[in-house]
Amino acid sequence: MERVAPPPAFVLTNRLVSFSEYPWIVILFGSATDIPLSRESLMTTQDRTTDSIERILAAARHEFTEHGFSGARVDAIAARAGVNKALLYYHVGGKAALYERVLHDTLGNAAESLADIVSTLADPVDKLKTYVRSLLGTIRDNPQIPSIIMQELAGGARHLPEQVARDFACMFDVITGVLEEGVRAGVFRNTAPVLIHFMVVGPAIFHPRVSALRNRFDDLAEALHLEKNFDISLETEIERLVMRAVTI
Repeated sequence: MERVAPPPAFVLTNRLVSFSEYPWIVILFGSATDIPLSRESLMTTQDRTTDSIERILAAARHEFTEHGFSGARVDAIAARAGVNKALLYYHVGGKAALYERVLHDTLGNAAESLADIVSTLADPVDKLKTYVRSLLGTIRDNPQIPSIIMQELAGGARHLPEQVARDFACMFDVITGVLEEGVRAGVFRNTAPVLIHFMVVGPAIFHPRVSALRNRFDDLAEALHLEKNFDISLETEIERLVMRAVTI
């Protein structure tokens, strides 16, 4: 009986798979119907590379959060990611490269996003509020990054990558421009941009950590009102304080 040629593609696990991508399917099975393949077996080389890099970076974030740069071990990162060290070095690099990638992926994107969003607004007041909210959103969505940065600063910033320092500089450029524009418009008083920046990040970083005292010191927790769900209004409160500090 003459074999019917398989169709050019079939759908498996919600993904269209081309037979030119996997010619061995036809060789082994001679049919495109009901082939018992796992999602992993159908991943392209690019898919597998992307998946490996994502797992490596996620593992690195955990390792640097728990141990800082000095205490982090590449062996532990590879083991947590489920890859061998050779693959880790090939895709990302050594510990310094991992450290830079983990921080820059978040802070670099945040700096670029801040600049882009602020540039779309005309009113310096709206720009400052947007800066505050966007920065707080980055901290909220990436809780591991502040822990890594705090450990880095506690160690004298000896291992802070140059690229990450430039990322911080870009953020400071944005807030400086916003505040200077507000001064020229007569709505802001002269202030130190770096201090305004830290007025935003300081409470956002320290408040969750202070809340941990509840488990040890009931009296202190009560005095600080830690029993209240202050996190819900934290962003609003920080924005209010910043605006009071700079608005004429």
